[in-house]
Amino acid sequence: MKNEYDALNKAWMDLDGLDDAPLSSAELGALKKRLGREGMPFPTRAPGRGMLALGLAAVLTAGLFTAGAAGRLDWGQALTQALGMDQARAEKLGLPGESLGLTETVGSSSITLEGVIGSGQAYYFPFTVTGPEGSVLGSPEGCSFDHAYVLFEGSGSSACTLRMLEDPDPTDNRLSFLLEAVTDQDAGGQKATLYLKNLFAYPTETDRYHDEDAQVPGSFEFTFRLPQSEAGTLLFESKEGLDLGLAAPLGRLWLSPLCLELELTGQADPSRSLLDGIELTLLFEDGTHRQVVGEGVSGEDSAKLYGAESWILCSFAQLVDTDTLSGVELNGQIFSLEGT
Repeated sequence: MKNEYDALNKAWMDLDGLDDAPLSSAELGALKKRLGREGMPFPTRAPGRGMLALGLAAVLTAGLFTAGAAGRLDWGQALTQALGMDQARAEKLGLPGESLGLTETVGSSSITLEGVIGSGQAYYFPFTVTGPEGSVLGSPEGCSFDHAYVLFEGSGSSACTLRMLEDPDPTDNRLSFLLEAVTDQDAGGQKATLYLKNLFAYPTETDRYHDEDAQVPGSFEFTFRLPQSEAGTLLFESKEGLDLGLAAPLGRLWLSPLCLELELTGQADPSRSLLDGIELTLLFEDGTHRQVVGEGVSGEDSAKLYGAESWILCSFAQLVDTDTLSGVELNGQIFSLEGT
């Protein structure tokens, strides 16, 4: 085992054998808790499909974001640093971000869902946690939630990664986060629900709920409609498929500033894991290149891989200015952006 994440990287959640009868709220909560503690993505309301997740490192960034005028999210310093692109450039690429400004209060604490940035199958959700007046949130070791996930209406599977923004004032009662969520179907224009439960600080046991010792206890729920955007480019499409040494031939390839989406077609190799053997390099117009998936890739350049059935999504560590790309290289095959 190369590192502590290898076991998770090879994991496959095969739910085809589960009964399709709806789970009770208690059963669903217990299942989500168990899968979440094991580093697996949470199942959605339709537990008939499996999903993979590869790459679990959290990203720490500095600063805070702010909510702008209604309908438009003002990114501020933190989102700009976290996503690696300023808002003006993202807006030209079709990703301005939409303000939500939804606040839920439980007891003397509140969480505000500031907005949403994304399109298609990948989204970012910035939010702020405010504890009781006079309290201090966070710890030097960091903090997390018992639940932090998004369910997409009409989608079979979803997976989430939580990023904590560095706290500029460790003595106050506010913390900021960014939740990344991906889904196996285009969710643009559909409803989604974000769930958060029990903000707790490390060090603590991670195999239990923190109802009794959470810094911000309680469950918070936000339902909203996702934006629709055409921020992407079709690089390849073929009914016959293209053999690139993947688990099945490549049928479709879609590039956006957030991710690269692969759809496989034809007969899959039953002996192969869906995410095995993928190598992806971004090719820039200035002649430089950056490998984001493959053997030995780690750190800031490393992208996260998610998969379900015949679908694979490569979520970039930061937004990519696709106007500066000449193409992408997938398993030795170059797909050009020229003329697209």
